[in-house]
Amino acid sequence: METEFDLTMAEQMLAELQESIGGANDWQDKENNTPHLTPAKDAPTKGAPAFADLEPSAESMEFKPLFQGDREHAKDHMAESHDIPVRFTQQPGAEQAMRDIAHCSGVIAAKVNSGEELQNTCGRGDLFIRQKFFTTMWKKRFATVVDHAYFGPVLFLFKYDKKNHIVAKTSQMIVLQESDSKLADDVRGSDGVYRCQFTLKTGKRKYVFSTSDALGREYWIELLRSYA
Repeated sequence: METEFDLTMAEQMLAELQESIGGANDWQDKENNTPHLTPAKDAPTKGAPAFADLEPSAESMEFKPLFQGDREHAKDHMAESHDIPVRFTQQPGAEQAMRDIAHCSGVIAAKVNSGEELQNTCGRGDLFIRQKFFTTMWKKRFATVVDHAYFGPVLFLFKYDKKNHIVAKTSQMIVLQESDSKLADDVRGSDGVYRCQFTLKTGKRKYVFSTSDALGREYWIELLRSYA
C-alpha cells in the first residue's frame, strides 16, 4: 500500500535543503577511503561517502555475482541499472569506480534496513517512478543522493521487498551531472491516486517521477537541480 508523503516532514526537509544548498561543504565528511580513485574532469570532489565503515550483510551484497562470471550478463545489467555519462566510463579508474558504487549500494541498503543513520547522503525518502508496458504503472522506490568521489552526485533508487526492506541487488544509479529536472503536469492515475509529477532527463533517457503532494515534488526538484 503506498504511503502518503508526510506534509510536515516535507516542509522540514525542504527548509533544511534550502539552508544547505551552496553550503554542502559543511557536511562532516569522513576521510576518503578510496584515495586511488581519480575523479573525472569537472566532477565534484566534496569527498567520497564513508561507506567502508560498515561491512554489508550477505543479503545486502547479493549484487556481487553481477561482477563475476558472465561478463556479458554483467554488462547488460549495468547498462540497464547504471545511468552514467560516457565520459566517466572512459577515464582511468572507471572499472574500480563501478565496483565501488555497487559496494555503496549494498552499504546503503544494509544501513537503511537496520535503521542506522545514513552519512554523506541527502534527499532520503520515497519516490514513485513511472513505468510503461501495456499500461502505465507507478513503482515505489526508496531514493537518496550520494556524493561519490569519482562520479560526483549519484541518485540511488531501491526497490522494496515483501518485508518492506530495500534491495541492493536491483538498485538503480543515476549520475546527476549533466542532468535536468523539470516540473510536469499533475495526473490522477487509473488507480485513482493523485500524483504530482516531475521529470529527470540525462544524456541517456528521461525519467518521470511523482510524489503525493506539490511540496514533496518541489523538494526533490530543488535537490536534484542543485546537483546537476
